[in-house]
Amino acid sequence: MTAIYLIPAEGIYCKVKVDADIAAMILIIEKTEDKKTIEICLPRVTHAVLLRVLEFCSFHRLATECGLKVIHAHPIRIDRGMLIDVIAAANCMKIPFLLDLSCELLSKAVKTQTPTDIRKMFNITIPPVKEQDEF
Repeated sequence: MTAIYLIPAEGIYCKVKVDADIAAMILIIEKTEDKKTIEICLPRVTHAVLLRVLEFCSFHRLATECGLKVIHAHPIRIDRGMLIDVIAAANCMKIPFLLDLSCELLSKAVKTQTPTDIRKMFNITIPPVKEQDEF
């Protein structure tokens, strides 16, 4: 059995061992039987975000085994900053179901906001371009 470690941005001292069932969800992990240990560096993923992603993958595995739809069973309840970090991590780690779900949640949060609120939410400091009259 291969031991799989994901190494977050903080380095080797924070490496996290991953179960085989959860590793199957993470598409950046190559299927190999000839290695005893696989270490994957994730320089853009912090330890806190990695733990949150793995927590959700674990829940997703349990929910699908029980026949529950994950979006109804466990919506991601985190602040927007962490949600954006989870989206980046899911993209980096190639976890499609988590990427889809977290993007959907962010789109719902943005949907009801004004342009000014959205600019504040994403810390956009560049002034908006004035719309030109169309002919």
